[in-house]
Amino acid sequence: SLKNVAAKLGETRIATAANMLGHSVLVPGKIARTDDDGSVNGVIDLPSAATNVNVVFKSQSGDIIDTINLGNQSSGLVGFAWHGAPKEMTDNDDPIFVEAYANTGKGMEGVNSSIFAEVLSSSAGNGDSGVMLDVRDYGTISANEVIKFRM
Repeated sequence: SLKNVAAKLGETRIATAANMLGHSVLVPGKIARTDDDGSVNGVIDLPSAATNVNVVFKSQSGDIIDTINLGNQSSGLVGFAWHGAPKEMTDNDDPIFVEAYANTGKGMEGVNSSIFAEVLSSSAGNGDSGVMLDVRDYGTISANEVIKFRM
């Protein structure tokens, strides 16, 4: 019956929500924290092929910590992993701000980034909202907004 199907879907939402705790999800944004191995991982979204693709990492005060050059890239999602966080920032669990720039033929312009962020809590939601995730530095978001899950 439909009641049985609805009950099973509710159980699936609860299991999905519970499984996300402590894992990372890829969400649109610029705030990152280092992973257990000291890395920052994410993607940039290039609207078209680009040259001189750069990812800039900044401290909370806006000071540039490091820049990585990803060279020429095709359009679409381009992944990056950065292992250059200062030990003090990693030890203090300080936020790191990520900015991405690319030359798509009009000079260097900012492009959108997405960052892997930790799921702090989750809820099954209701029938309308589905699974909701409390993501560190990003607040409550719908699981539908997540680009990728990392277990």
